[in-house]
Amino acid sequence: MPSAHLEDGWLANAESRVRPSVLWVTAEAPGRTQGGGGLRQYHLMAELAKAANITLVCSQAIADTSVEAMAELWPVREGDQPGRSVGRPLWARRAEDLSLAVRKVPRELAESRLALARLEVALADLAAGGGRFSAVLLEHAPLATLAPAARRLLPPRTVPGRPRVVLTLHNLASERARQT
Repeated sequence: MPSAHLEDGWLANAESRVRPSVLWVTAEAPGRTQGGGGLRQYHLMAELAKAANITLVCSQAIADTSVEAMAELWPVREGDQPGRSVGRPLWARRAEDLSLAVRKVPRELAESRLALARLEVALADLAAGGGRFSAVLLEHAPLATLAPAARRLLPPRTVPGRPRVVLTLHNLASERARQT
């Protein structure tokens, strides 16, 4: 549970007992009504919110209003919202499908790259606004490329050897293979 790490002090401000602030970065919207990953994030966030202030950066719209009660939502720019296909003419969507097929790029990968670009812009906006956090949580392995941008949102290291940018890994191929 997050509280063990909080008691250990790795999230706490060394100079005071200020409630720690955590930046939660994800490409998948957390929520009670979401599928596996979104539901998992919702419950983890609910526990962490008991001990820390959370700012959520998500490239998807947040449909569950209870998430807003747990975390401050940092807006991803309106023009950067996912789902570029929405509202586009059918011929334009099919042309994009054909382009992806010719380049042998799976749609999921193309959408993942788009989400990463949106999240990177949001992190840059936070840094430009002077955002500082005790720790940054990057949810899922593809967000590992955001670690350098996440580090810019941290104050100077006060407790050597303690993680401050945390990457959660799900459905590791080695673990799935072990279970089968």
